[in-house]
Amino acid sequence: MTNRPVRVVMPQAELYREAETAFVTATTYWPFLEPMMVWLPDPQGYARLMAELWRGGRAFVIVEHDVVIDAAKLHELLSCPEPWCGFPYLQVPDPNSEPVLGLGFTKFERKALEVLPDMPERLDGAPWQNVHYITSALHYEAGLTQHRHEPPVRNLKAEEG
Repeated sequence: MTNRPVRVVMPQAELYREAETAFVTATTYWPFLEPMMVWLPDPQGYARLMAELWRGGRAFVIVEHDVVIDAAKLHELLSCPEPWCGFPYLQVPDPNSEPVLGLGFTKFERKALEVLPDMPERLDGAPWQNVHYITSALHYEAGLTQHRHEPPVRNLKAEEG
């Protein structure tokens, strides 16, 4: 990690109080973090936010609005030497389904940003549903593999059914 504060960003299109409370609790009292909750007003808001974070050139962590994190898991991500890593989560309410490694709780180090300097242009106009697929596919094409942490984090939307 760099000496500059690491942005920990919660993009929000819906309100999930439990996830928000967990986010605030996990990011409080860490002087090297810059927690941000960002309201996304339209389906392309996520792509614009990711493009802005990418252009900033600093490490950042995404915590989606329906994902419940804690300080220990955040510390694990921040301490991980891999440039691109995350925790999986369930996307559907079936406990027998396989957790996915999407953007739900993901860290991007500077190296992960530098290998794809054109990411902001590649995300231009993308609806929120495509942001994960675009970022993942381009990273895999560039030779990066997302490091997987365990156990999965909770996804409140999947728990709702």
